[in-house]
Amino acid sequence: MLEEQIKSVLDQEEAAGMSHEKIGKRHNIAASQVTRILRGTRPVSGLTVKTVQKMFPLASFNLNGDGVNAANSGTVHGVVGLNSGTVNTNTPAALESFRLRVLEAVIELEIPADALQVVLKTIKGIKP
Repeated sequence: MLEEQIKSVLDQEEAAGMSHEKIGKRHNIAASQVTRILRGTRPVSGLTVKTVQKMFPLASFNLNGDGVNAANSGTVHGVVGLNSGTVNTNTPAALESFRLRVLEAVIELEIPADALQVVLKTIKGIKP
């Protein structure tokens, strides 16, 4: 899943017209590495932990499955590998983006409609 998220970030930036040089600079890696990942000649699974940390310097991972914290670095749009925990953001847009993703995930749950409405209203009402 983490591999798919990293590839997705790079794919989206390339689709938005960013050059491999700009993508590399944005993620603290060489443009040649971006090119190889996007062309599929270097699998994302081949990235070292050190490289992932360079790409997403404010992401933190907990190997025991406890909370995971991430902050919006301005370098990456989104949360990497978030399974539980909190998101600390500096911008209302980042918080709103996260809240929207939570709402979409809750909508997909198979729970009774009345319970779903309560959960969605609660999430919608959360203020930064």
